[in-house]
Amino acid sequence: MTDYHLDQGRKLFDSDGYDDTPEQEAIRDRVRALVDELPDPHRTVVEKRIWKSMTFQEISDDLGMKGRQNAHDYYNRGIQWLREKMI
Repeated sequence: MTDYHLDQGRKLFDSDGYDDTPEQEAIRDRVRALVDELPDPHRTVVEKRIWKSMTFQEISDDLGMKGRQNAHDYYNRGIQWLREKMI
């Protein structure tokens, strides 16, 4: 089963440029810029989760965190920060 949010995130960033309205392009550019502003490790966790489709356990192992919950917490805080900035 595909994770809906990850699917939507990939679509937002992996557009081939066709059928994009100027509004869609502006949103995509804004989100990309905001992701770049995320502090580490939030940015790294969000990027690995969305772009590399890594599980929280894989991210935790890759970054040397104590457990998958740490990666999950950084992801949730990063996504929350992005949502707040997009409003």
